[in-house]
Amino acid sequence: MSANARPAPHRVLVFGASGHVGAFAADAIAGSNRNVALRVATSSVDKAGELKARYPSAEIVQADYMDLQSLVAAFDGVDAAFLITPDFRIDEQRAMINVCAAAHAAGTQPHLVKLTGVTIGINNANELRPSLREYPGPALQYQQARAVLNASGLPVSFLNSFAYFMDDLLTVWLLPLLNRRVLSAPFDRSTTFVDTRDLGEAAARLLLEPHDREHDGYMHHVTGTERIRFSEVATMLTEVLGVEITYEDDPQAFKDDVEEVVNMHFGPGATDYFVEFCLNEQKEEPLFIVTDVLQHLLGREPRTLRDWIEEHKSAFFPESTALPS
Repeated sequence: MSANARPAPHRVLVFGASGHVGAFAADAIAGSNRNVALRVATSSVDKAGELKARYPSAEIVQADYMDLQSLVAAFDGVDAAFLITPDFRIDEQRAMINVCAAAHAAGTQPHLVKLTGVTIGINNANELRPSLREYPGPALQYQQARAVLNASGLPVSFLNSFAYFMDDLLTVWLLPLLNRRVLSAPFDRSTTFVDTRDLGEAAARLLLEPHDREHDGYMHHVTGTERIRFSEVATMLTEVLGVEITYEDDPQAFKDDVEEVVNMHFGPGATDYFVEFCLNEQKEEPLFIVTDVLQHLLGREPRTLRDWIEEHKSAFFPESTALPS
């Protein structure tokens, strides 16, 4: 380790601890045997009690990415912080400018670990296809955040999930699965799937270890354990659930299934963006590789998609609807 190495932190701040990834990052920090104080930030007053019950020894603070003063208070005395932001529903650029200002104000030069989801090999917004540059979706937002953080002069690492969350099978694709027993995913492209519990634990590992400033801006490209097509995911669902799931490669059918819910949740045009994003993934399919980065961060084998489906069988269909195996 170089002379620019920073020691392990004394106080770690976690954003998004009531969500899929941040909660598991906070769990791993709280359950570690490190002498580290955990501070958990939430933008919702209503969630403070729930977080206090889950992390009784942690300090719960209210902070909003768009409220600089709340961030300044949240970063006071912090040595490391996990940053996760909601897709579509935030101005990433402004949010990260506020984060960097608050981190500088803290005077501790905290190590910032940001969860992103950028395509390996795409390094800035100008390299995105026009359709992805013109809509404020994750492809653009993550590149904007990356640019701000890299220019901040702060210790920064990126946990880049070059994979879909396994949980997405219970959100993005759930309605067609329930209503028509179809996995509706436009363009039968190869991808990987990662468990959010593994991502959260990996984030905690990055936060708790000493950080070498020679590695500022490093992208830890994590993927799932296998490269798999959506048609193969449908076959896997059939085998594990005991319910026949067919694969459907029909962009319009996908839009018909999810448009109302997706646009209501993410904003007008989000469904069209999803379809364009899927088409872009098909065009960039050779970039979708499997890395061993997550395994190295965890010090163990990551969870597999098949094991995750087996574990969550009851969340898809009641037992009474299962077909004979």
